[in-house]
Order: sequence, then structure tokens, then C-alpha cells
Amino acid sequence: VILFGIGLLGEYIGRMYQQVRGRPRYVVQTILEQADARSTQHARAAIES
Repeated sequence: VILFGIGLLGEYIGRMYQQVRGRPRYVVQTILEQADARSTQHARAAIES
């Protein structure tokens, strides 16, 4: 009975692992700030000069 329980637990853990492996590690919920291309280019030019 104990070996059956351990086997059942192993099956459960194995199936959970297979499901989790296919998911991304994290999901970005929102983007707080998005700079436009002009301000990014201006900032790079200021740093280089």
C-alpha cells in the first residue's frame, strides 16, 4: 500500500512538472514607461558627445 501511494505521488509530481515546464518563467503584466524612438536617440547622442 505504501509503495502504491509513493507511485501515485510520483505520477502526480511528474505530471505537474511537465505542465510547468511548458510555461514561461514570468509574464509581464504591464509596461510602466515606454520611451519613444526620438527621445532614446537624443539621449544616446547626449551620452556620446
